[in-house]
Amino acid sequence: MKKYVKQQTFLVWVCFATTLGWGSLANAGSTEQKIKINPSIKKDLCQLKIDKKHTPDNFIYGDTGQYNIEITNPNKFSCSHIIIKDTLPENMTFISSSSPWSCTADSFNPQKVTCTLNSLAGSTSSVLSFKVNVPDEVNAKGKGWLKNEAKNCASVIANRSGPVSASISIIARKKPLRRSTSCDTVSVIPKDNKEFCEADVMMVIDKSNSMNGTLLQNEKNAAIFFANKAFSFPDNQVGVVSFHAFPTLDQPLTTNKPLVISAINRLRASGVTHIHRGLRKGLDEILANSVTPQRIVILLTDGRNVRAITDGMVRLDAINASNDGIIIYTIGYGNNINEDLLRFVASKTHGQYYSAPQNSQLEGIFDQISQDICTQKTNISGIKFHDMNGDGVQNTGEGPIENIQISLDSADSNGNSTGIAGITNTAADGSYSFSGIAPGTYIVRENIAALPGWTQTFPTANNGVYFVTLTEGQQINHLNFGNANCGNLCDATVSGIKYYDTNHNGIYDAGETKLSGWLIEMIHSDGSFSFDVTDSNGDYSINIPHTMLAETVTLSEWMQPFWVAVAPVAGTYPSIPVTTGDQLTHNFGNVNICDIDETTGGPNQCNASSAVADKYSDLLETNYPDLVASVETGKQVVIKNIGKGPADRVALLIKGYTETSTFKQLSDWNCSSNTSMNQISCRYKSTLLPGEKIVISLPVEKMMSSTFTVFAEYELNQNNNRVEFSEVTPK
Repeated sequence: MKKYVKQQTFLVWVCFATTLGWGSLANAGSTEQKIKINPSIKKDLCQLKIDKKHTPDNFIYGDTGQYNIEITNPNKFSCSHIIIKDTLPENMTFISSSSPWSCTADSFNPQKVTCTLNSLAGSTSSVLSFKVNVPDEVNAKGKGWLKNEAKNCASVIANRSGPVSASISIIARKKPLRRSTSCDTVSVIPKDNKEFCEADVMMVIDKSNSMNGTLLQNEKNAAIFFANKAFSFPDNQVGVVSFHAFPTLDQPLTTNKPLVISAINRLRASGVTHIHRGLRKGLDEILANSVTPQRIVILLTDGRNVRAITDGMVRLDAINASNDGIIIYTIGYGNNINEDLLRFVASKTHGQYYSAPQNSQLEGIFDQISQDICTQKTNISGIKFHDMNGDGVQNTGEGPIENIQISLDSADSNGNSTGIAGITNTAADGSYSFSGIAPGTYIVRENIAALPGWTQTFPTANNGVYFVTLTEGQQINHLNFGNANCGNLCDATVSGIKYYDTNHNGIYDAGETKLSGWLIEMIHSDGSFSFDVTDSNGDYSINIPHTMLAETVTLSEWMQPFWVAVAPVAGTYPSIPVTTGDQLTHNFGNVNICDIDETTGGPNQCNASSAVADKYSDLLETNYPDLVASVETGKQVVIKNIGKGPADRVALLIKGYTETSTFKQLSDWNCSSNTSMNQISCRYKSTLLPGEKIVISLPVEKMMSSTFTVFAEYELNQNNNRVEFSEVTPK
């Protein structure tokens, strides 16, 4: 029966083909019957060429790899409906593919990948690149796997473009279209044994006349040896710059290894040595086109700058490279080299200098550099500069400040110092660094006290310090410090933290809670005053304009209920001398009233039902004011006392504005403007009774988005006050 059905199906195809003129019965009456396709139809079948390769040279277990499949149409006509089928080794999975190809993995068998292309013109090629996930060593088994090798094949079929192609594909069901196949085998190595790691590398190679002959050839061989290693890691880029009197970008950064090797082989020796030009060219390229966190330059030279005056330019390039996070390795090839210069360049950028007096040493040095690049290094660095115009930016002509102490403190998860991790001094070029640091959280600060008459202009956040968290191998650069020598024109700053002194020792200790929302008041020697409110980190900072220096100030906190001052006593620093440029720190520590026994002065862990808690709760319920700030009609800030007790003192802090002269309605207030802090501090002249309100009309065009913070203080009893605050921002 099956034979009968097959015979009947074949006869249908014979009738179909002969009717359309595609062919005829080749051997009628024979037991072996075939359709003979006309020669004119055979021309319409597309025979494509396929070449499959992998990158990098080795795949890594548990990492990603890439296959590149080049399809070539050697015909003079276009081919359409191009289909590539590729079955990946077991447990290797498809990630993504390159345009214009469209690829999908089979939902039931993800190792089967099908890619399509609409058409390919005659005498042209198209490259399909697709990435894959390589399984770990445990799962690298089954079909397609040998010991540390993965093998698979890809095939391609297509039709000839035109009206006949669809019909030809139907006939191909009986005899398939011409299929081309290409197979690939790639070595797979463990992660720990990989030859290289993620990095973009520019090789800057001396090709001056002294490099002629075997010297240059050995240089080329070593550079090619290194390039092969660098390309063993997926997506690494390598570029080549050569130099004599002038530099040449022989090969921009690329992932294409043959292009890099070709560029190296093309090098020819001539001319004199200008190291700075070659180095600058390489740095420009890696700055513009590097895409990895680790940016490497390898400088190889056998000589000295033809003009020694340009050594300074090389040193400056190294300093700038260090600031940009670029590592430079230097190799002195031969015996007539400027070793001091090469050592400086490598040291300044956290690289390494190597001496290669003999040709045979070059390849070993490049191998050592590849290992060093992949050695996890942790580093913090920056510079200290003279900010002559005080703008917080190092501008042209603003030089370094040397021999100033920079300290590195270990820190806990809350950013509190837990001890000194390192101390260093800035070098002659203003640079500093801490190398080989364990992963963790750190605070980086400068010793501004070593510069009397100077003020810090950068950084301005976090009270002028850096908080950084380092991971294994991470390098953090650009932690710079700017300082201005402003003589008698320097403002001063008093800052600090507000903390819960849980152990009652009067000192801020790691882990103690920082308190936000506390009003800190400074009274100047002329009777004016300034406020600040502790932020979410418990920090406050009050600036003193240089026009008010030198003077003595009083610094105090507005006490809150259930709290007692420990440091300073009574919550006030009564007499603080301040001179130009001072950066002073004064902290406020408090304990909760429930921590203190009223009889013995010792600890008393009271609770909500204790006599202490009851006494103060009753007072709060019956006597306290409650101030609320709000915006009405978009033009007025209204302060209301909706509580049951009078507000003995009311403070108003306006951030984002300084012109008190426009506020006629502030006649009931004593106000001080601090232009350097862009704020106004005011005290209400009288008591604000329950039910009373204060209305402040706004010059809207100037005051919108300013922040109004209102504090109310009243006497709870002889020793304790209550502070309430409310905040509003007009929009």
